[in-house]
Amino acid sequence: MNTTMLHCTRTLSGLRKYITGVMTIFLGLGLFGLGSGSFSEASLKSSRTKPVQALGTVTLGVPSDGQVTISEPGERRVRQATAFTDCCVVCEEQTLQALVPAPKGPFRTEGDGGLPMRRQFCGTANRYGVNDETADPRDIMINILPAPQSPYPDFVAGFVNTEETPLKGDDLQRFGPRVFLPSGMISIAHWNLTECLTRSTEIRGKVIHAEITPDQEFYGQDARFLPIKGSGTCSDGWGCTSELEPANGGAGKDLCVYGVYAIDHGSHSASSHTLLCCSLDPSHDRPEIHPFDAVWWKHPEQNGWMFAVFQDDSNRYSFPHCDDDHNGNEWSQAPRDLTFRFPFQFSREKNPRQFVLKHIRTRNFSGAPNIVLPKNVTTGVFVNTVSQTTSLVIGGQTLLQLVKEVGTEQETLVQVEGRLVKNMVVGQIILRIAVGCDQRKSPCVKKTDPRDHRPPIFDRLRGANTKVVYDKDDPGAGYYYAELIMR
Repeated sequence: MNTTMLHCTRTLSGLRKYITGVMTIFLGLGLFGLGSGSFSEASLKSSRTKPVQALGTVTLGVPSDGQVTISEPGERRVRQATAFTDCCVVCEEQTLQALVPAPKGPFRTEGDGGLPMRRQFCGTANRYGVNDETADPRDIMINILPAPQSPYPDFVAGFVNTEETPLKGDDLQRFGPRVFLPSGMISIAHWNLTECLTRSTEIRGKVIHAEITPDQEFYGQDARFLPIKGSGTCSDGWGCTSELEPANGGAGKDLCVYGVYAIDHGSHSASSHTLLCCSLDPSHDRPEIHPFDAVWWKHPEQNGWMFAVFQDDSNRYSFPHCDDDHNGNEWSQAPRDLTFRFPFQFSREKNPRQFVLKHIRTRNFSGAPNIVLPKNVTTGVFVNTVSQTTSLVIGGQTLLQLVKEVGTEQETLVQVEGRLVKNMVVGQIILRIAVGCDQRKSPCVKKTDPRDHRPPIFDRLRGANTKVVYDKDDPGAGYYYAELIMR
C-alpha cells in the first residue's frame, strides 16, 4: 500500500468550531488518435453507454472525448497541498486538501511524490445550485455523477459521504463522530477503516461536488445553463434551475470540469482528519472539484460545444486574499490560462466544413436574449493571437475552416490539426484562452517598471479585444463563456 494514502489513523485536534456546531445543532483519457481514424478506447467505452452524437457525417463525440489542461505544464500541479481561509466573523473557516484519485481511495501526492495535479472529471449533471457564503461572493454548485469509464469512478472511491449520499442512519453511527453530552467530547475510536472502505463500494449515487465563484459581473447573465444572481431566485440554495439538470424524467446533461480534486474539511484541519473514508464533520468531508477552472458540455442542438473558463473570485484561492487569516493559497491565481482540445471526424467532401467560435448565446433572467461578454481576457499576453491556424488544408484542399465572431479574433489562440485516414478527416480544434492578470508580477493596469514605456496590459489589450470587459479595479478576476458550433 502507498504510504501516502489518506486512510491512516492520526490524533484528533482542531475541532473547536465543529464541537461548537454540534453543541448548538481528449487526449488525457487515452489519446484521441489522429493517426488511427477513431476515438480512443476510453471514448469507445463511453459511446457504448451513451451513443456518440453525429451531425450528418460529422462525429463530435461526447464531453469526455475532449481534453482541457492548464496551458503551461509547470502550473498543472497545485502550488499548495491545502487551502485555508477564515474570511470573516460570520462565516466559518474553510480547509480544502488537494488529492489524487485512485481505485481504492485517494492519495495526498502523485506517484512521483509531488503535489497533486489538476484534473479533468466527467460525468452527468445531477443537481445544480448556488451557495451564498454570507460575507463572500456566491458559488455555482454542480453535483456530478461519475461517467462509467476510468478514471472517473475513482474520484468517489473510498468515500461513503458525498453531497448526494450524506451520512445517515447506521452509516452515521459507524463512520461519523460520536458526541458525548453534556461535555461535547467527540470520539472516533469506533472507526473501522476496513468496514468503511467495504461500505463505500456499496453506496450508489455518489457524486463529485463541483464549485466555482464567478466574478459578480457574471451574475444575472445566464438563466439557462450556469444561472446565478445576487438576490432572489438563484442567489442561494438548490432551488435554482439549470438546463444541465435532469428534466422531464430524463437524465442530466453529460459534462466535464477541470480543476482541483479536493476534500472539503470544513472548519477542521487536514492534519486532524486523515481517515477520509470516515467523516469528522458529516456536513463536510466530501469529494469536490473546487475550484474548477473550466466546464464544458454538448451544445443543445448537438452541433458543437459550450464551454467556460473561470477565475475563482472568492479571494480564498488567489491574491489579494479575503482576509489576513489564510495560508497564501493560489489554486486559482490569475491568470487562468487553459487549452481546450475538441475532437472531430467527418467524411471528406468537396466543400469544407465550417465551425464558428462565438460568445455564448443565452437568455438573462428577464427572458431576453443575451450574449455574455468575457471579462479580463489576457490570452494575447502569452501567445501571438494575430497569426493562427484556423483552417485545415491537405493536398491543396481546404477541408475545415474555423471562423471567429467579428471583434473576437484575438481573444483566443486557435490551431486546427488533422489528417486523412482513407476518406475520413480526423483531427482536433485546439483553443487557448487566458483570463485575469496578476498585478504583483505584471503591469496589468499600471506600470511596475519605470523603464518600461509600453502602456499597461489592459490598455494594450482593450484596443484589440473590443468586446471584452476590462476591469482596472479587479484585474485578477475573469471569465470567458463561449460556444463552438458547426454550421
